[in-house]
Amino acid sequence: MKLENKVSLITGGGRGIGLAISTAFAEAGSNLAICDVSEAALQSAQEQLSKTGRTVLTGKVDVTKYSEVEAFIQKILDKF
Repeated sequence: MKLENKVSLITGGGRGIGLAISTAFAEAGSNLAICDVSEAALQSAQEQLSKTGRTVLTGKVDVTKYSEVEAFIQKILDKF
């Protein structure tokens, strides 16, 4: 999988399967936009994923709340 210079949005990316996916995408060359409901999980993921050399944008987002999703999408567009 070649994701060099792409941006991947991963929900639940702070832990578990989401973090594993985030790690695999970063190792494949993708920059990351990850969201999760847990600030602590996001902080830990940010520290871990930054070691890959990829740009990592995080956001505390409850994906059941449209306004939070919309705000995070705008943050991604502004960053990348």
